[in-house]
Amino acid sequence: MRLMLGVAVLAANVIAVPAAIALDQSLPAYQAVTGISGQIKSVGSDTLGHEITLWAKAFKGLYPDVKIEIEASGSATAPPALLEGASQFGPMSRPMTAKEAEAFEKKYGYKASSFHVAVDALAIYVNKDNPVQCLAVQQLNRIFSSTRVVQGVASDRFAIGYSGIGYKTDGVRTIPLALYSGGPCYDTSAEATLSGKYPFTRYLRIYLNKKPTQPLDPLRAEFIKYILSKDGQTQTEKGGFYPITNEIREEELKKFGISTVP
Repeated sequence: MRLMLGVAVLAANVIAVPAAIALDQSLPAYQAVTGISGQIKSVGSDTLGHEITLWAKAFKGLYPDVKIEIEASGSATAPPALLEGASQFGPMSRPMTAKEAEAFEKKYGYKASSFHVAVDALAIYVNKDNPVQCLAVQQLNRIFSSTRVVQGVASDRFAIGYSGIGYKTDGVRTIPLALYSGGPCYDTSAEATLSGKYPFTRYLRIYLNKKPTQPLDPLRAEFIKYILSKDGQTQTEKGGFYPITNEIREEELKKFGISTVP
């Protein structure tokens, strides 16, 4: 894939994220309830694969009678799985395309629902010994990579690639970016990412099939509450991404008719 294409797509999805530095301490801790059991299947983003695994492991620790199956094969696998009823959750590192959204709405008569679970900086990686200090977005349009990943960059001093901030390793470093040539450069720190100053900031989200006229079943509702709680967002930090704020949590829960009070 040409990096130019990736830059164009990302530029269209740049978001303004409420400023925060670390875990929002006003996020409430998750309060377990009784009577939760059943099975959850998640199919979708490999970017969110580690996070989903962390959330699932902790959630299952609270509810031993819950079984959770995870397939992290890429964001493109989420819409078909939801469409076919093969999964309850569809993690995606991008919004559904118009075609994906239309297919879902055509079958069910309503739109797929989604909620934000983390904030990501799509980072430009170079080897830790690479001397480049900053790149402008225009320069990225002249750079492409067809087979490089983070590990490939770590083994090649002159390689360059891109991936989510959660995939950062000791062998690479992220390049600060400027929106235009000669402009100020911003790194992928929490402050620059969550303030929206870093050019390629995006929400990571999870899609699901919810009938607008019916409440969510208790199992899915509790899993969503856990993910968006302080406990779940602590796991988000451990996974290498940036947590959402309590303000975002409350907005997301209200969309599903879930109480924002623990």
